Amino acid sequence: MFRPLFFRFSLLSTALFLSACEEPRLSSREKNFDPAGVSDATSLQELLAGLGVNLPTQPPDSIADGQVDDGRALVFQGRLPDREDQKLSAYFYCADCHSTERETHNLAEYNDPLAKLAYAIEKDIVMLPAPSLAGIVNREGYFQSESAERFGAEKAVLNDLPAAIQFCSTTIARGRELDETELEAILAYLWSLEWRIGDLGFRGADLAELKRRALNPDEHRLIAEELKALYPLFTQSTVGVIPEDSFAGFDRKTDPDLESGAAVWLRSCIHCHGAGGASEHYFGDKPSTWRALQNAFREGLLYEHLRQGTFSKESRTAHMPSFSREKLSDAQVENLRAYIETKVSSEKPEN
Repeated sequence: MFRPLFFRFSLLSTALFLSACEEPRLSSREKNFDPAGVSDATSLQELLAGLGVNLPTQPPDSIADGQVDDGRALVFQGRLPDREDQKLSAYFYCADCHSTERETHNLAEYNDPLAKLAYAIEKDIVMLPAPSLAGIVNREGYFQSESAERFGAEKAVLNDLPAAIQFCSTTIARGRELDETELEAILAYLWSLEWRIGDLGFRGADLAELKRRALNPDEHRLIAEELKALYPLFTQSTVGVIPEDSFAGFDRKTDPDLESGAAVWLRSCIHCHGAGGASEHYFGDKPSTWRALQNAFREGLLYEHLRQGTFSKESRTAHMPSFSREKLSDAQVENLRAYIETKVSSEKPEN
C-alpha cells in the first residue's frame, strides 16, 4: 500500500530519534576501558582491545621470570641458555634474517625500501631480507600470498603467529619444531617488542586529542580503523623480477647512487657474508671478490639470488633468502651493482 512521502519521513525521523536515545552497545572490554589512563606507553593491543577490536593474536595471561630473556636467546643464539646442544637450526638464527628494530620513522611506510634504507643509515642498523620482529604481534597476517605459495605454507601459517613461528623454524631455517617451553619464550620476547601508542606518533596534543575522542564510544570503531592505518597489518613480501638482459641490468632513470649501493652492501650483504655471518660464502675486501660479484651480476646469477633466493623445498642445506621489492628496489639493486663495479675499477691487483 502506498504511503505519503511525509509519513515515510516521519517514520524515519522517529527511528533516528529512538536510535540516538539508545545507550550504545558496548563489549565488556569497552565498558572497562578508561581513556584517561592512556599514555604514550600504553600498548597498541591494550588500546585496541579497549576500543572493542577482536584481535587474532592475544598476549599471554602471564609471563614468567626469565621468559623474555630466554626468547631473546632463541632469536639471537638459536637456543635456550641452558640447552647448548639443542639448537633450533644448524644453519640460521632468527636474527640472521629478522631485525628487532623498527624500520622506518613512519610505520605506514613499511613498503617503502627508500625510507627503510634511509632509516637504517640514520640509526646505524642492519637492513635484513625478512620483516622486522618489532610489532610483529600487532599484525593480522604473517606471510604474503606469493611467499606462502613459494614456501608451501598452509593457510594456518598466514594468520596464526605460533604456526608461522613453527613454519619459519622448520621450513625457512631448515630446523626443527620448537617445544612448548621454547615457543612460549619466543612469544614472550615478541610481546616485549609490541608497538606502543607513542610508536605510532601519539604524544602531546595528538595524544590528548586521541583520549578526548575515545571518551565517546561512538568514535571507537573509527579510531580503531585510523590506528590500523598507521602501521603494517600484514607482512607484505612481493617477489621481484630478474632483468631480461642481465648485462644491462634494470632500466634506470638516474645515475647510480654509490652511497646507496655502499649502504646496501654494508647493512645487508655483509651481515651474512662478512666475518661471523650465517653464510658459508665470505666476501672479503679483495679484488677477486669484487670481480666475482661483478661477473655474477653480468651473468644474472646475483639478480636471481637477490630476487628469488636459493630456497629449494627438496634441499636441507642453508640457503639465501630473497629480498622482496619492499626491502630492496630495482634501483637499489643497480646501486649495489654500481658500487661493486667501482670497487673493481679502483682495486690494485693482488700480489
